[in-house]
Amino acid sequence: MLDILTRYNTGFIDSYLVAVAPGKVLGRSERLRHDLEAQVVYHWGEQHHWEFNLAYLLRWTRFPWDHRVNTTAGIGAGVSWATEVPFIEPRAKELGEEESRQFLGYVAVELEFAPPGESPWSGFVRLHHRSDAFGLFHDKRGGSNFITLGTRRYF
Repeated sequence: MLDILTRYNTGFIDSYLVAVAPGKVLGRSERLRHDLEAQVVYHWGEQHHWEFNLAYLLRWTRFPWDHRVNTTAGIGAGVSWATEVPFIEPRAKELGEEESRQFLGYVAVELEFAPPGESPWSGFVRLHHRSDAFGLFHDKRGGSNFITLGTRRYF
């Protein structure tokens, strides 16, 4: 995940996802918003399974260019459960790390863009990350990253 965010270095493979993610705003201040998000995710390509995530997201909501493009930047963490061990997640089979797990940590890093004002619609780019969270969930080093694009509708 850090290679993608800091060095823009990623290798793409034939694996895709689509998600529905209802969320709720838990609170807001002048510059921050606190959200809770649940996700139902379907994977296809080199792997076929469902994934269910629950995450808390903290969003920075004020940028100097909001009068032109309303922008938020968010980071979130939570838990992720896959209906089977994802095929692409084992990291280093040559080191004996052949397994990931169904239950892992989830992290989201997101930029959201909307028309200025109070539009209910926005678009976003998100890094969708599952991992063992440095051994918090288990001692294997399985995990995956997806760079995603999406649309959001606020109600």
